[in-house]
Amino acid sequence: MIKHAHSLDRGTSSIYSSPAPDWLHNPYVREALENRRSTTIDVLTDYDTEHGTQLLSTLEAFLRAGSQIASASEHLAVHRHTVRSRIRKIQALCGVDLTDPVVRAELLLLVVSD
Repeated sequence: MIKHAHSLDRGTSSIYSSPAPDWLHNPYVREALENRRSTTIDVLTDYDTEHGTQLLSTLEAFLRAGSQIASASEHLAVHRHTVRSRIRKIQALCGVDLTDPVVRAELLLLVVSD
């Protein structure tokens, strides 16, 4: 944001919005995210393509809803049990525990950094 402000001419104003924090664009952070992406997000993308499922969109909705099944199911317009079933499948495919807040935070970073 500071870089954006300094790039403006004196006396002008602008609304700054960034979809992700600046530090997510750091090359070392990007490399770590890309390594993790290959065992999570890419797995879900491939599975969705092969099986016509919506696991990645379910994961994103679940994470953005603060892990609230009801909110995620409402956003996706599917039943709560469908979201629960998909979450179990995601955990099995990616080898993650979505009850762990650190894992959820890590995956949320992957989702928003796309």
